[in-house]
Amino acid sequence: MNCIDVVAYSVALSTGNGSYNLRSLVLGTNTLDYNLYRDAAYQQVWGDGSGGDNFLVSGANPVNGQNYVYTVYGRITLSTNRGAQVGSYADSVSIIVNY
Repeated sequence: MNCIDVVAYSVALSTGNGSYNLRSLVLGTNTLDYNLYRDAAYQQVWGDGSGGDNFLVSGANPVNGQNYVYTVYGRITLSTNRGAQVGSYADSVSIIVNY
């Protein structure tokens, strides 16, 4: 993201398939549970900030022309996905930038 003349901004992620509590990768009728996080410790679900269980990234008074890079951490938990079908699963998550 590159900001010019912005006072404040936020970066949110949509739910994709599922919810902020648990996103789903889909292959036909099969699913793999996963989630996206702001932190490498997988503690802060990256969402839209609408609830106490999901967060967005925000900033104020960014430097004009400064590039900002944010890393999204993904995690597929083995405990909820044992026995999943082999194949190519997919989900579509939108990035929402407000300023």
